[in-house]
Parts: sequence; C-alpha cells; structure tokens
Amino acid sequence: EIACGRHVCIARVGVAVVSWGAGHFGQLGQGPHVSHLKEPQIIRQLLPQSTGSPVVQLAAGAWHLCARTENGKVFAWGSNRRYQCGMKAPSTLVYPQPIDGNIAFTKIVCGKSHCIGLE
Repeated sequence: EIACGRHVCIARVGVAVVSWGAGHFGQLGQGPHVSHLKEPQIIRQLLPQSTGSPVVQLAAGAWHLCARTENGKVFAWGSNRRYQCGMKAPSTLVYPQPIDGNIAFTKIVCGKSHCIGLE
C-alpha cells in the first residue's frame, strides 16, 4: 500500500512504513531535522513494537499523514495547523502521534486539510 501527499510518499513494506520526498511540515515522520529524503526510510515510531500492532492502512492529505494499526489505533503527523491531525497543539508533528480516545478505527481517509475515521 502507498499513500501520497503533496511532495511526500509513504508505503507499507512488510511490517514497516517508509517515507520519502519533502517534509517541510514534518510529513516524513523522521524528526525535526529531516526535510528531504531521496530514498525511502523506515518510520521507527510506526514499527509494531512501538504501536502495539502492525500498520494496516495509510492515508495522506496535502501536508499531513495518518496510519491505522491492526488493533484500530490511528497515528497522525505532519501539518496540524487546522487540527487535521486530531490534536490542538502543536501546529507541526514531526513524529507520528497517537490520536487520543477509546475508538478502534476500521478505516481512515484524509483530504487536503482534514481526516475522517470510521469506528
């Protein structure tokens, strides 16, 4: 599976999620000092030992991305200027962050500046 935002791509490779492209708003999920990747790099915060279960779905907006795990957790990162990552602050998330709540999501979809999740 692959999802592409504006100038950034993420893909599932086995149990890993990789990112590449431009990440001026943290969309690469690789931290505050990585703004470009020419080759795919693993997003360590999305490995099963970090999330509790493997990522099974990816979604991308223009400047933000989301990943859903097998157990229904959703992680978001990138631009959060319009709260599209499901958090009040900060305005940029440079690593995937879990969306709070006791919801087990079954599907996620991202638009330009929003996300929708189904329970």
